[in-house]
Amino acid sequence: MTATTETLSASEDADELTRLRKENVRLARYMRRLEAKIGRNEAAAATQASLHSAQTFEQQKQEFYMRMLLDNSRHLILLLNTAGGVAYCTKMFLRLAGIVDFAKIDGRPLAAVLGEVIDPNWSREFGEKTSEAFARGLAFSVNAEIDFRRLGRRHYHVQFTTSLNAAGRAAGAIVLFNDVTEQEAALITAEQARLAKRELLANLNHEISYCLNEIGDVENRLSRLTKSTLEMSKIES
Repeated sequence: MTATTETLSASEDADELTRLRKENVRLARYMRRLEAKIGRNEAAAATQASLHSAQTFEQQKQEFYMRMLLDNSRHLILLLNTAGGVAYCTKMFLRLAGIVDFAKIDGRPLAAVLGEVIDPNWSREFGEKTSEAFARGLAFSVNAEIDFRRLGRRHYHVQFTTSLNAAGRAAGAIVLFNDVTEQEAALITAEQARLAKRELLANLNHEISYCLNEIGDVENRLSRLTKSTLEMSKIES
């Protein structure tokens, strides 16, 4: 090997070494950027996981208090899913409906759950109103006559309220049954009393009018008698 050849070989080795060093520097910079990106992603993932955990905890807490409220409520309240099926209800409803286990009605349409204690026509009309309320995000109220075995036939004012999510779409519904049997009975009694009072006043007015007419007749007779007496006195004198 000549000196010139050795010089070229050494120069090539130096160039290769320089290139490798530059490549090494470039790779080192890339690795640092990659590590930084991985670190940011891990931090973001940890933050997201923390937020999700907090949201899950908050949601669980809200569900816990909601269930505690419903379980101890003396009202007849049902929560429906968007398909119109029962998602949850108060224990009072289960007790009055004679349902031992909620699992037996979980997800079933409300009309089917009430099928044995309410008029089928009412169930059909209620189902139609429910579908419209879900589609338009509405609330409505209807009257119902329900024959719960523990209470017998009673009258209820049923309030249906669609629950909307953040996007304004139906997420479910709340159905509240208000027992208005006593109120309706009180209204009927009050109406009967009003009618009886009006009839009594009408009768009194008739009696008073009759008495006044009789008094008028007596007064007319007395007047004629007095006039006759005076005329007779004039004749005698």
